[in-house]
Amino acid sequence: MTFTLTRMIRVMASKNNYMTKDPDLKPIHPGEILRTEFLEPLKISPAELAERLKVEELIIKELVAEKRSMDVELAYRLFYCFGVSVQFWLNFQRDYDLETYPRQAEIKNQIKPYPKAERANIR
Repeated sequence: MTFTLTRMIRVMASKNNYMTKDPDLKPIHPGEILRTEFLEPLKISPAELAERLKVEELIIKELVAEKRSMDVELAYRLFYCFGVSVQFWLNFQRDYDLETYPRQAEIKNQIKPYPKAERANIR
């Protein structure tokens, strides 16, 4: 499935509880955004972008293949290249990581939560 603005809006709306989350929508990786909204429309190769950003080509190839995470340094480099905020890139990575974290259920089962009355007093 290719990225579309409609898909992004649907995913963001579901995260904000404006509608029920669609289980058919996979989390959006920042590499998918980079590939479908920047590289493809602008006809920029990973090699050309890597050269502009002064990073190894492998970093860009792995990112657009969704095999590498977005980090702060790369987010800043993309900001200075395209003018899209650092937070834009890092928020996609954060949301992707939260949606795909493999140990969430395991951790939940290990933790004994505080009773609700006690949690209300924690600030």
